[in-house]
Amino acid sequence: MTNIWNNLQQYPLKVQYPNSDRHLIEQVPLLQKLTTFEQDIGVEFRHIRMLAQAFCTRPIPQNDLTIEDNERLEFLGDTVLNFVVSDYLYRHFPEHHEGHLSLLRSCTVSNPTQAVIYDELGMQTYVDYVREQLRITTPKLIEKSLKAKADVFEAFIAALFIDQGLESIYAFCRATIFPRLQDFISTQHWNDPKSNLQHCCLALRDPNDRNPPLPEYKVLKSIGSSNNVQYKVSVFFRKQRLAIGIGRSIHDAEMAAAKNALEQHAQMFPLLHYQKSVLSTTITNNNNNNNNVNNYNSKRKNNSNENNRQQPFSLRNMKTRNEVSAMIITSAKMKH
Repeated sequence: MTNIWNNLQQYPLKVQYPNSDRHLIEQVPLLQKLTTFEQDIGVEFRHIRMLAQAFCTRPIPQNDLTIEDNERLEFLGDTVLNFVVSDYLYRHFPEHHEGHLSLLRSCTVSNPTQAVIYDELGMQTYVDYVREQLRITTPKLIEKSLKAKADVFEAFIAALFIDQGLESIYAFCRATIFPRLQDFISTQHWNDPKSNLQHCCLALRDPNDRNPPLPEYKVLKSIGSSNNVQYKVSVFFRKQRLAIGIGRSIHDAEMAAAKNALEQHAQMFPLLHYQKSVLSTTITNNNNNNNNVNNYNSKRKNNSNENNRQQPFSLRNMKTRNEVSAMIITSAKMKH
Protein backbone atom coordinates (compact mmCIF):
# COMPACT_ATOMS: atom_id res chain seq x y z
CA MET A 1 0.00 0.00 0.00
CA THR A 2 2.83 2.41 0.88
CA ASN A 3 4.52 1.66 -2.45
CA ILE A 4 1.33 2.43 -4.36
CA TRP A 5 0.82 5.64 -2.38
CA ASN A 6 4.35 6.90 -2.95
CA ASN A 7 4.68 5.85 -6.59
CA LEU A 8 1.73 7.23 -8.48
CA GLN A 9 1.42 6.28 -12.12
CA GLN A 10 2.73 9.02 -14.40
CA TYR A 11 0.56 10.80 -16.95
CA PRO A 12 0.85 9.11 -20.38
CA LEU A 13 2.42 12.04 -22.27
CA LYS A 14 5.06 12.50 -19.56
CA VAL A 15 6.27 8.90 -19.58
CA GLN A 16 8.30 9.16 -22.81
CA TYR A 17 10.06 12.38 -21.82
CA PRO A 18 9.75 12.67 -18.01
CA ASN A 19 11.61 15.99 -17.68
CA SER A 20 10.44 17.91 -20.75
CA ASP A 21 9.47 17.48 -24.39
CA ARG A 22 10.26 21.02 -25.51
CA HIS A 23 13.13 19.76 -27.65
CA LEU A 24 10.43 18.57 -30.08
CA ILE A 25 9.36 22.14 -30.84
CA GLU A 26 12.02 22.64 -33.51
CA GLN A 27 10.84 19.53 -35.34
CA VAL A 28 7.05 19.97 -35.13
CA PRO A 29 5.28 23.01 -36.67
CA LEU A 30 2.20 22.44 -34.51
CA LEU A 31 4.25 22.82 -31.32
CA GLN A 32 5.96 25.90 -32.76
CA LYS A 33 2.52 27.46 -33.25
CA LEU A 34 1.57 26.76 -29.63
CA THR A 35 4.53 28.76 -28.32
CA THR A 36 2.64 31.87 -29.43
CA PHE A 37 -0.22 30.91 -27.12
CA GLU A 38 2.30 30.35 -24.31
CA GLN A 39 3.60 33.87 -24.80
CA ASP A 40 0.04 35.22 -24.75
CA ILE A 41 -0.71 33.72 -21.34
CA GLY A 42 2.78 34.03 -19.84
CA VAL A 43 3.20 30.30 -19.20
CA GLU A 44 5.84 27.97 -20.62
CA PHE A 45 4.83 24.32 -20.54
CA ARG A 46 7.50 21.81 -19.66
CA HIS A 47 5.52 19.25 -21.64
CA ILE A 48 4.08 21.28 -24.49
CA ARG A 49 2.41 18.20 -25.97
CA MET A 50 -0.03 18.43 -23.04
CA LEU A 51 -1.12 21.79 -24.44
CA ALA A 52 -1.45 20.26 -27.92
CA GLN A 53 -3.63 17.50 -26.50
CA ALA A 54 -5.87 20.06 -24.76
CA PHE A 55 -6.67 21.63 -28.14
CA CYS A 56 -7.14 18.23 -29.79
CA THR A 57 -10.87 17.60 -30.16
CA ARG A 58 -12.31 14.20 -30.89
CA PRO A 59 -12.27 12.16 -33.00
CA ILE A 60 -8.61 12.12 -34.06
CA PRO A 61 -6.52 9.71 -36.12
CA GLN A 62 -3.85 7.68 -34.34
CA ASN A 63 -0.77 9.84 -33.81
CA ASP A 64 2.36 9.86 -31.67
CA LEU A 65 2.19 13.56 -30.84
CA THR A 66 -0.90 13.77 -28.59
CA ILE A 67 -1.59 10.00 -28.35
CA GLU A 68 -5.26 10.72 -27.60
CA ASP A 69 -7.83 13.49 -27.81
CA ASN A 70 -8.76 15.91 -25.01
CA GLU A 71 -11.78 14.01 -23.68
CA ARG A 72 -10.00 12.60 -20.60
CA LEU A 73 -8.34 15.97 -19.96
CA GLU A 74 -11.78 17.56 -20.03
CA PHE A 75 -12.92 15.14 -17.31
CA LEU A 76 -9.97 16.07 -15.09
CA GLY A 77 -10.14 19.79 -15.82
CA ASP A 78 -13.79 19.99 -14.80
CA THR A 79 -12.94 18.54 -11.38
CA VAL A 80 -9.83 20.68 -10.86
CA LEU A 81 -11.63 23.89 -11.80
CA ASN A 82 -14.56 23.14 -9.52
CA PHE A 83 -12.18 22.41 -6.65
CA VAL A 84 -10.15 25.61 -7.08
CA VAL A 85 -13.24 27.80 -7.40
CA SER A 86 -14.90 26.08 -4.43
CA ASP A 87 -11.78 26.54 -2.30
CA TYR A 88 -11.52 30.22 -3.26
CA LEU A 89 -15.17 30.91 -2.45
CA TYR A 90 -14.95 28.99 0.84
CA ARG A 91 -11.93 31.05 1.90
CA HIS A 92 -13.14 34.47 0.78
CA PHE A 93 -16.84 34.26 1.64
CA PRO A 94 -16.82 32.94 5.23
CA GLU A 95 -20.20 34.46 6.11
CA HIS A 96 -22.13 32.63 3.41
CA HIS A 97 -23.80 29.25 3.59
CA GLU A 98 -23.69 26.47 1.04
CA GLY A 99 -26.57 27.88 -1.01
CA HIS A 100 -24.81 31.21 -1.65
CA LEU A 101 -21.51 29.52 -2.43
CA SER A 102 -23.17 27.11 -4.84
CA LEU A 103 -24.80 29.98 -6.72
CA LEU A 104 -21.49 31.76 -7.18
CA ARG A 105 -19.65 28.60 -8.17
CA SER A 106 -22.32 27.65 -10.70
CA CYS A 107 -22.07 30.91 -12.63
CA THR A 108 -18.27 31.05 -12.24
CA VAL A 109 -17.64 27.63 -13.81
CA SER A 110 -20.63 27.65 -16.19
CA ASN A 111 -20.27 26.89 -19.89
CA PRO A 112 -21.00 30.51 -20.89
CA THR A 113 -18.25 31.84 -18.57
CA GLN A 114 -15.72 29.30 -19.83
CA ALA A 115 -16.67 29.99 -23.46
CA VAL A 116 -16.16 33.73 -22.94
CA ILE A 117 -12.62 33.18 -21.62
CA TYR A 118 -11.98 30.72 -24.45
CA ASP A 119 -12.84 33.49 -26.94
CA GLU A 120 -10.93 36.19 -25.07
CA LEU A 121 -7.74 34.11 -25.07
CA GLY A 122 -8.13 33.24 -28.76
CA MET A 123 -8.16 29.48 -28.21
CA GLN A 124 -10.18 28.84 -31.37
CA THR A 125 -7.15 29.76 -33.51
CA TYR A 126 -5.15 26.92 -31.97
CA VAL A 127 -8.01 24.43 -32.05
CA ASP A 128 -8.38 25.12 -35.79
CA TYR A 129 -4.63 24.72 -36.33
CA VAL A 130 -4.55 21.39 -34.47
CA ARG A 131 -7.52 20.26 -36.58
CA GLU A 132 -5.62 21.12 -39.73
CA GLN A 133 -2.37 19.48 -38.66
CA LEU A 134 -3.93 16.27 -37.32
CA ARG A 135 -6.69 16.16 -39.94
CA ILE A 136 -9.51 16.05 -37.39
CA THR A 137 -12.92 15.52 -38.99
CA THR A 138 -15.19 17.09 -36.33
CA PRO A 139 -17.42 19.72 -38.03
CA LYS A 140 -16.26 23.24 -37.25
CA LEU A 141 -19.83 24.26 -36.42
CA ILE A 142 -19.85 21.77 -33.53
CA GLU A 143 -16.43 22.86 -32.33
CA LYS A 144 -17.57 26.47 -32.09
CA SER A 145 -20.62 25.67 -29.95
CA LEU A 146 -20.81 26.91 -26.36
CA LYS A 147 -20.39 23.40 -24.90
CA ALA A 148 -17.46 22.58 -27.19
CA LYS A 149 -15.61 25.75 -26.17
CA ALA A 150 -16.16 24.96 -22.49
CA ASP A 151 -14.87 21.41 -23.04
CA VAL A 152 -11.62 22.70 -24.57
CA PHE A 153 -11.24 25.24 -21.77
CA GLU A 154 -11.58 22.49 -19.15
CA ALA A 155 -9.06 20.37 -21.05
CA PHE A 156 -6.64 23.31 -20.98
CA ILE A 157 -7.12 23.63 -17.21
CA ALA A 158 -6.21 19.96 -16.84
CA ALA A 159 -3.13 20.31 -19.05
CA LEU A 160 -1.98 23.32 -17.03
CA PHE A 161 -2.56 21.40 -13.77
CA ILE A 162 -0.64 18.33 -14.94
CA ASP A 163 2.27 20.37 -16.24
CA GLN A 164 2.52 23.21 -13.72
CA GLY A 165 0.67 22.05 -10.60
CA LEU A 166 -2.28 23.35 -8.60
CA GLU A 167 -0.75 26.76 -7.81
CA SER A 168 -0.75 27.59 -11.50
CA ILE A 169 -4.51 27.01 -11.64
CA TYR A 170 -5.03 29.42 -8.74
CA ALA A 171 -2.88 31.99 -10.55
CA PHE A 172 -4.75 31.55 -13.82
CA CYS A 173 -8.13 31.82 -12.09
CA ARG A 174 -7.09 34.93 -10.16
CA ALA A 175 -6.23 36.62 -13.42
CA THR A 176 -9.04 35.40 -15.68
CA ILE A 177 -11.99 34.11 -13.64
CA PHE A 178 -12.24 35.56 -10.13
CA PRO A 179 -12.34 39.23 -11.28
CA ARG A 180 -15.69 38.39 -12.92
CA LEU A 181 -17.33 37.64 -9.58
CA GLN A 182 -18.10 41.30 -9.04
CA ASP A 183 -19.94 41.42 -12.37
CA PHE A 184 -21.92 38.30 -11.49
CA ILE A 185 -22.89 39.82 -8.16
CA SER A 186 -23.83 43.28 -9.47
CA THR A 187 -26.01 41.83 -12.25
CA GLN A 188 -27.23 38.85 -10.18
CA HIS A 189 -26.91 36.62 -13.25
CA TRP A 190 -26.36 33.53 -11.18
CA ASN A 191 -28.19 30.70 -12.84
CA ASP A 192 -31.28 30.06 -14.84
CA PRO A 193 -34.49 31.17 -13.07
CA LYS A 194 -35.41 27.64 -11.94
CA SER A 195 -32.07 27.12 -10.22
CA ASN A 196 -32.21 30.58 -8.71
CA LEU A 197 -35.72 30.05 -7.35
CA GLN A 198 -34.72 26.70 -5.88
CA HIS A 199 -31.71 28.23 -4.10
CA CYS A 200 -33.90 31.04 -2.77
CA CYS A 201 -36.40 28.51 -1.41
CA LEU A 202 -33.65 26.43 0.18
CA ALA A 203 -32.42 29.56 1.96
CA LEU A 204 -35.78 29.64 3.77
CA ARG A 205 -35.50 26.06 5.01
CA ASP A 206 -35.51 24.97 8.63
CA PRO A 207 -31.93 23.81 9.47
CA ASN A 208 -33.42 20.76 11.21
CA ASP A 209 -35.56 19.76 8.24
CA ARG A 210 -33.95 16.87 6.37
CA ASN A 211 -36.45 17.21 3.52
CA PRO A 212 -36.93 20.94 2.91
CA PRO A 213 -39.81 22.01 0.64
CA LEU A 214 -38.82 22.85 -2.95
CA PRO A 215 -40.64 24.62 -5.79
CA GLU A 216 -43.14 22.38 -7.56
CA TYR A 217 -44.29 22.86 -11.16
CA LYS A 218 -47.65 21.85 -12.58
CA VAL A 219 -48.70 21.95 -16.22
CA LEU A 220 -52.07 23.69 -16.34
CA LYS A 221 -52.82 23.28 -20.04
CA SER A 222 -51.43 23.35 -23.57
CA ILE A 223 -52.54 25.97 -26.07
CA GLY A 224 -52.53 25.86 -29.87
CA SER A 225 -51.99 23.22 -32.54
CA SER A 226 -49.41 20.43 -32.35
CA ASN A 227 -46.89 22.31 -34.50
CA ASN A 228 -47.40 25.59 -32.64
CA VAL A 229 -48.17 24.47 -29.10
CA GLN A 230 -47.59 26.56 -25.99
CA TYR A 231 -47.67 25.31 -22.44
CA LYS A 232 -49.01 27.07 -19.38
CA VAL A 233 -47.24 26.09 -16.15
CA SER A 234 -47.76 27.15 -12.57
CA VAL A 235 -45.09 27.05 -9.83
CA PHE A 236 -45.98 26.36 -6.19
CA PHE A 237 -43.98 26.69 -2.98
CA ARG A 238 -45.29 25.47 0.36
CA LYS A 239 -48.62 24.84 -1.35
CA GLN A 240 -48.88 28.48 -2.40
CA ARG A 241 -49.05 29.34 -6.09
CA LEU A 242 -46.34 31.89 -6.85
CA ALA A 243 -46.67 32.55 -10.56
CA ILE A 244 -47.61 31.27 -14.00
CA GLY A 245 -45.38 30.98 -17.07
CA ILE A 246 -45.98 30.27 -20.75
CA GLY A 247 -43.50 28.72 -23.19
CA ARG A 248 -43.16 26.65 -26.35
CA SER A 249 -41.99 23.70 -24.27
CA ILE A 250 -42.73 22.61 -20.71
CA HIS A 251 -39.14 23.46 -19.80
CA ASP A 252 -39.45 26.98 -21.21
CA ALA A 253 -42.78 27.48 -19.44
CA GLU A 254 -41.24 26.37 -16.13
CA MET A 255 -38.39 28.83 -16.65
CA ALA A 256 -40.88 31.62 -17.31
CA ALA A 257 -42.90 30.69 -14.23
CA ALA A 258 -39.77 30.71 -12.05
CA LYS A 259 -38.70 34.08 -13.46
CA ASN A 260 -42.12 35.55 -12.79
CA ALA A 261 -42.11 34.14 -9.25
CA LEU A 262 -38.79 35.79 -8.47
CA GLU A 263 -40.04 39.12 -9.81
CA GLN A 264 -43.52 39.04 -8.30
CA HIS A 265 -42.45 37.71 -4.86
CA ALA A 266 -39.05 39.32 -4.42
CA GLN A 267 -40.00 40.40 -0.90
CA MET A 268 -40.52 36.74 -0.02
CA PHE A 269 -36.91 35.89 -0.80
CA PRO A 270 -34.48 38.01 1.23
CA LEU A 271 -31.68 35.99 -0.34
CA LEU A 272 -32.03 38.05 -3.53
CA HIS A 273 -31.18 41.27 -1.70
CA TYR A 274 -28.79 39.72 0.80
CA GLN A 275 -26.68 38.24 -2.00
CA LYS A 276 -26.15 41.59 -3.65
CA SER A 277 -25.47 43.68 -0.55
CA VAL A 278 -23.32 41.37 1.55
CA LEU A 279 -21.48 39.69 -1.30
CA SER A 280 -20.65 43.08 -2.80
CA THR A 281 -19.17 44.14 0.55
CA THR A 282 -17.12 40.96 0.68
CA ILE A 283 -15.86 41.48 -2.85
CA THR A 284 -14.84 45.04 -1.97
CA ASN A 285 -12.94 43.88 1.10
CA ASN A 286 -11.21 41.12 -0.85
CA ASN A 287 -10.23 43.55 -3.58
CA ASN A 288 -8.67 45.87 -1.01
CA ASN A 289 -6.50 42.98 0.21
CA ASN A 290 -5.36 41.90 -3.26
CA ASN A 291 -2.84 44.73 -3.65
CA ASN A 292 -0.73 43.26 -6.44
CA VAL A 293 -3.49 42.59 -8.94
CA ASN A 294 -5.40 45.68 -7.83
CA ASN A 295 -2.38 47.90 -8.39
CA TYR A 296 -2.01 46.41 -11.85
CA ASN A 297 -5.69 47.02 -12.60
CA SER A 298 -5.57 50.53 -11.10
CA LYS A 299 -2.90 51.59 -13.58
CA ARG A 300 -5.16 50.47 -16.39
CA LYS A 301 -8.25 52.11 -14.89
CA ASN A 302 -6.51 55.42 -14.31
CA ASN A 303 -5.87 55.58 -18.03
CA SER A 304 -9.52 54.91 -18.86
CA ASN A 305 -12.50 57.23 -18.99
CA GLU A 306 -15.51 56.90 -16.70
CA ASN A 307 -17.45 54.80 -19.18
CA ASN A 308 -14.70 52.22 -19.39
CA ARG A 309 -14.78 51.86 -15.61
CA GLN A 310 -18.37 50.68 -15.81
CA GLN A 311 -17.66 47.94 -18.33
CA PRO A 312 -17.69 44.30 -17.13
CA PHE A 313 -14.31 42.65 -16.69
CA SER A 314 -12.97 41.23 -19.94
CA LEU A 315 -9.57 40.17 -21.14
CA ARG A 316 -10.51 41.87 -24.41
CA ASN A 317 -10.15 45.21 -22.62
CA MET A 318 -6.41 44.56 -22.35
CA LYS A 319 -4.58 46.58 -24.99
CA THR A 320 -2.05 43.87 -25.78
CA ARG A 321 -1.48 40.19 -25.15
CA ASN A 322 1.46 41.23 -22.97
CA GLU A 323 -1.04 42.73 -20.52
CA VAL A 324 -2.83 39.38 -20.26
CA SER A 325 0.37 37.46 -19.62
CA ALA A 326 1.56 40.12 -17.16
CA MET A 327 -1.67 39.79 -15.20
CA ILE A 328 -1.33 35.99 -14.99
CA ILE A 329 2.34 36.25 -14.00
CA THR A 330 1.46 38.80 -11.30
CA SER A 331 -1.27 36.51 -9.99
CA ALA A 332 1.19 33.62 -9.83
CA LYS A 333 3.26 35.56 -7.31
CA MET A 334 0.31 35.98 -4.94
CA LYS A 335 -0.83 33.65 -2.21
CA HIS A 336 -4.38 32.33 -2.39
